[in-house]
Amino acid sequence: MELNDAAPAVPVGGVSDRELWARAVDGDRAAFGRIFDRHGEAVHNHPFRRTADWSEAEDLTSAVFLHAWRRRSETVLDRDSALPWLLGIANGQLSNTRRRLRRAEALLHRLVSYEEPVGDHADRVAGPVDDERRMPEIHRGAARRPRTRSAPTGPGDDRGGPALSTTPGIVAGRRDGYGHSYLREAPYLRCVSQRRSVIVFIAAATDGVSVAPSWDRAAAADTRRLGEVPAAHVGDALERMTVMDGGIRLLTGRAVLLGNALTVDVRSGDNLAVHRALDEAGPGDVLVVNGHGDTTRALVGDLIGEIMVNTGVTGAVVDGAVRDVQALSGMGLAVYARAITPAGPFKDGPGAVGCPVAVGGMVVAPGDVLVGDADGVVVVPRRRVAEVVAAVDGIAEKEDALRGRILAARPDRAVVAR
Repeated sequence: MELNDAAPAVPVGGVSDRELWARAVDGDRAAFGRIFDRHGEAVHNHPFRRTADWSEAEDLTSAVFLHAWRRRSETVLDRDSALPWLLGIANGQLSNTRRRLRRAEALLHRLVSYEEPVGDHADRVAGPVDDERRMPEIHRGAARRPRTRSAPTGPGDDRGGPALSTTPGIVAGRRDGYGHSYLREAPYLRCVSQRRSVIVFIAAATDGVSVAPSWDRAAAADTRRLGEVPAAHVGDALERMTVMDGGIRLLTGRAVLLGNALTVDVRSGDNLAVHRALDEAGPGDVLVVNGHGDTTRALVGDLIGEIMVNTGVTGAVVDGAVRDVQALSGMGLAVYARAITPAGPFKDGPGAVGCPVAVGGMVVAPGDVLVGDADGVVVVPRRRVAEVVAAVDGIAEKEDALRGRILAARPDRAVVAR
């Protein structure tokens, strides 16, 4: 440990690490975040001095605080500062990383029969192993995290949270060569673009996903009435021309769907673009995914569902398969799809967000209104919303009048029974 890295045990006007740790053990994330803010830079510098690799130091920093969070209930902090213990974890993580690299390099020496540098190959072998071990915890935590749209302003300590307009527990890191800044939030990882907010909770580049600059959405006040009538009436108002085919079925417990289309086009079995699309989502949106009818891989599951809840997305319509339907039902999401499968998707891309897509035999443009119930889904083109709202009441009145005549002509039940 470098002495100039050590943060004071009890900052002026603050509380000690021991007190914060006791609160973190009880599940106080904000207290754990303050420990992270206080010591994150020192923990990052510790492996960086030994590796001279920014990327590896950042990964090790994330691993250290994830390990600390997982083991918090088993650890008693017997001193006022948590830094020596955190640096001890960093040393252990560093040793494990070097050991994995040595094993990978030895394996590659046995496999590669010709002379070539093996450093890059070792990195490719060790990196996915580390990610596979660490990312499930990041996914589970990040999906539960309320999304924050804010750009970093520079390295921070306890002042980092207020400076970024985020909750305690975030410190800003360096910017890479692509103009991105990486924020570490114990125990979560997120990437925030300097041009616009981009929060993708997976370890995958989204360069292959194109995103439309913007599109209009219908106001909630203008569409509210559509959610109060059967989807069949909405389809009738549109001459039954924009009703999705019967293969798109309701698979969750919520039988009411209403919102603006957030359209996504993906490659069959790949949901990278779905993750990217949710950063463009707004309250009241409906995720509309052209999965090309492929039912071998689920494009939406419970983790995406958690992010949908965070962003205010009310449901999803997928021309493909989904999974974790019980969990999605528990979140109150209305999810329509062609099939259910436990098989997960790939995350390679490419894809497109905010473009017209074909789902359920209908063309859906971004910003169109989706209306669904237990019968299925109807697409209302955004330019025709006012027309349909004006027509649905008349359709209901006609049906009620016809129903009244049918019931009036029905024989007495007692007579029928005899």
